[in-house]
Amino acid sequence: MPLQSLEQNLIQPLPSPLTPPSRDAKSGATLSTAATSEALNLQASQQPLELLYRSALAKLNEILAPELGPQAIEQAAKQDFTPEATAERIVGFATGFFGGFLENHPEMEQDSALNEFIELIGGGIEQGFAEARGILKGLEILNGEIEQNVDKTYELVQQGLERFRLAIMEQLGLSENKDATPA
Repeated sequence: MPLQSLEQNLIQPLPSPLTPPSRDAKSGATLSTAATSEALNLQASQQPLELLYRSALAKLNEILAPELGPQAIEQAAKQDFTPEATAERIVGFATGFFGGFLENHPEMEQDSALNEFIELIGGGIEQGFAEARGILKGLEILNGEIEQNVDKTYELVQQGLERFRLAIMEQLGLSENKDATPA
């Protein structure tokens, strides 16, 4: 199952555990008591999880609303989760902190600051990918298309970090041989 489908399925509404038993369309008679009982037991066993899920979504939406608008979780599920778009968001978010990093480290030479920043965000990105892989592996879905997309996303993030490094070096007037290498 593609990652986008998995993420979209995670926020789809679940059937209500209070759904009445199915009825035959022609006669209106209740279908098999055993089947209905089994369905109700399954629904009842899912009810606590559904409640937890809906409660968590509601609270997250409430917390995120001032910054991201109403129904932020549902809107996020509509995002493009291709490897290219995901890598672009990761790189954009991570590299967006460079200005703040420079402000917090005025004592550092620019090339050293760039190296340390790339190392810092590179470590965070490595950890994030390792954790995501661990979760997907634990769910036994880190294979096939999903694994290929994770690998491609990782590769694109690394390329994006290198483009960022080269662009900053150029902006700062640093030459390539000034030991400014990514993590």
